[in-house]
Amino acid sequence: MPTFPPEMTALIMSDPAGFSSAMGSGMEAFAASMADNPGDMGSAFEAFAATAGPMMAEMGMPPEMFEAMGDMVGAAVGPAMMMSPGDASGGDMGAMMHDAVDMMMPSGQDMPPEVGAVMMDMGTGMGDCGCAPHDVAGEIMAPAGDPGYPMPLDAAGEPMVTAGDPASLPAESVQSAPEGGAMSQVESLMPPEGGHDHAPAPEGMTMSPPMTLESSPSMNSVDDGGMAAMGGTFDAQSGAPVANDVADGG
Repeated sequence: MPTFPPEMTALIMSDPAGFSSAMGSGMEAFAASMADNPGDMGSAFEAFAATAGPMMAEMGMPPEMFEAMGDMVGAAVGPAMMMSPGDASGGDMGAMMHDAVDMMMPSGQDMPPEVGAVMMDMGTGMGDCGCAPHDVAGEIMAPAGDPGYPMPLDAAGEPMVTAGDPASLPAESVQSAPEGGAMSQVESLMPPEGGHDHAPAPEGMTMSPPMTLESSPSMNSVDDGGMAAMGGTFDAQSGAPVANDVADGG
């Protein structure tokens, strides 16, 4: 699970209402773009960034940090959306965004209620625009093969996930949603009694380490003159929250 770095956390905590206002305005631009270009989430996310980015800059968040924050949130919530039912509602997506961002807060730091509320609203807004969770996941996560891809790969480098099927992932590659979080109120996002019958971890399975500010794709873009990409994977948990699942100590 990615964790917000201190410099990012400080900006969020110093003005949670301003942060939430920027995200909310970004979603208004997202919705307008989707209305003008139905089905074009790529353009909608660009409209979101074009609106929210400058507002974040006024708060003191540099553009490259804003973009990296998007990468990190995508790595946190994307797996949950990919594992959720394909017909999960906007409210369900909001619950996943709420809990993922809550889990990204540094240890001992509570997510401000304004931030939790805007995360719920963002998911609901995506649903209102006709966005499906698996499609959203594909837009916000780095692609398989990229060092930032947050889900396990088999020995051949192929994704192991089956969209909508949490049991397709080994238990050691997933993490429980927070106890008492927003997802816990959505029955379809919770595992059956006793948990899922997970696929075993195959020999050679790899996962990228949790994304950091420094390793995010935005901070490593050649076009942006970013730092050299940090490659490498390891046979361990990513810590990414996966909807509809409970990990064994994840």
